[in-house]
Amino acid sequence: MNAKTTKKWLIGLLSLTLGLTLFGCKDQSTTSDVIIDPEAIIPAITFPDLVYFQGDGFSVTYQDLYEEIKINDGLNQLLMMIDEDLLATQIASVTSSEIAEKIKELTYGTTEDTVIADMTLEQKAEAERLYLENLTILGYQENPESYLRLVIARENFAINQMSLAENEEESWYIGPQAIAKYYDENMEPDLRTIKIRFTSEPDARNVMESLNLVGRSDGFLYRYTGTKPINEVTRFDETNTVKLTNDEVIVAFIQMYNLVYGDYRSLLEETATISELEANPDLVVEYATINAFNPNLTKFLYQSLGTLSESEANPESSLFYTYVPAKYYGSKDTSYYMICNLSKTVKADTADFDGDEAALKTLIGADLYEKIEQTMIDNNLKSTGFVSARLVEFRNTHDFQLLDYYLAIDYQSVDSEYEMEGDGHATTVATYDEKSITADQLLTYAMNQNAPLYLLYASQLKALQAAYYDDVYCPNPTACQVDYTLNTSKRM
Repeated sequence: MNAKTTKKWLIGLLSLTLGLTLFGCKDQSTTSDVIIDPEAIIPAITFPDLVYFQGDGFSVTYQDLYEEIKINDGLNQLLMMIDEDLLATQIASVTSSEIAEKIKELTYGTTEDTVIADMTLEQKAEAERLYLENLTILGYQENPESYLRLVIARENFAINQMSLAENEEESWYIGPQAIAKYYDENMEPDLRTIKIRFTSEPDARNVMESLNLVGRSDGFLYRYTGTKPINEVTRFDETNTVKLTNDEVIVAFIQMYNLVYGDYRSLLEETATISELEANPDLVVEYATINAFNPNLTKFLYQSLGTLSESEANPESSLFYTYVPAKYYGSKDTSYYMICNLSKTVKADTADFDGDEAALKTLIGADLYEKIEQTMIDNNLKSTGFVSARLVEFRNTHDFQLLDYYLAIDYQSVDSEYEMEGDGHATTVATYDEKSITADQLLTYAMNQNAPLYLLYASQLKALQAAYYDDVYCPNPTACQVDYTLNTSKRM
């Protein structure tokens, strides 16, 4: 079934289920009968008693529909009407690539293609089904792009607020000083290391023995030079081993690396220079990634073990490699490792940074600057209510006012400090700038989005009552009390 026929299908299903007969539809609405503040004036629609649907023994008026809209998501529909106007420029600027990324995010919960690729066919199918189902409920199954453009425009507006100088005192502000502070407090330099992971200690020792490598108690790596098979030797000393030089250590780790990873990574050249090894992306460790995986391993890599570059600058510095396989206990990691640290990126001093964007990019690198900036943006967007709060502030600058008592109460869940001014209005539900939105316009907008769903809400209780209420709760058919609070029948 294509999206264009979904609403007709829903109406057809509703008609079959409830026995409805479609009457002529007009873009009108009605007010609510619920108990209100006695001083409040509730905006009303023009034709509240006009019948929208006639069923078998019951009817649905525009009044019924308008009440259901307000109860279910009237505020959401109203804010969408307003934001579509106020954010028209941002909406028009949304790109097709942004829409494609948002569809992936809303469908699969991620924009990472590798994560999506790892999902089973069943998981993908279920995610896609739920996405289309949600679009249908929202009323955007026929034109999802308009909904997605608004969602993206709202986010883009909030993102833009993060970098405005007028917001630099806010905790969520993102500018050069904020990025410098984040770098100083959260970033550790990348590490270039030959890190070899083994499933067990015997596996590691088998690899070492195949290369005649042994670690001695003095903490250094040696090459076995004896004639007896290495696995039969019970003692290693200066008579049957030779201590490796720094260059030989690097070659030994390259050889172990190639034996372990040769089937699914590019081999390392034994003649590679240190600069060539440092440029290999397979040998780069990002602090955040490794720390999330195994904090104990991270602590050893960054704090306990030195680097080759440090050793060459100061021979008395910490050893830059491990001489025996070791385990660094982590909840997700039971492996053994042999590690040879080559170098660390020098961390810039940004504790007292007071320059501009260009200066900070020069100091820490443009790529890292943009990476931190995106991380901070993502963290803000993940904060509960962040985008909503920025939109509240934006609407306030346009003198947004609600004139419907109950919509104003609902809006307090969005803006806890909001208070409606005045007693309300006979027909207008909201104003902003010099514009106003009437109850009729809100009804029309909402019905254009999802008339079948609102009709279902408005019909379900009436249909059940028409079909079963009299038989169950009215033993005297000539005097049936349809108000359940006053009905005194035994079953009631």
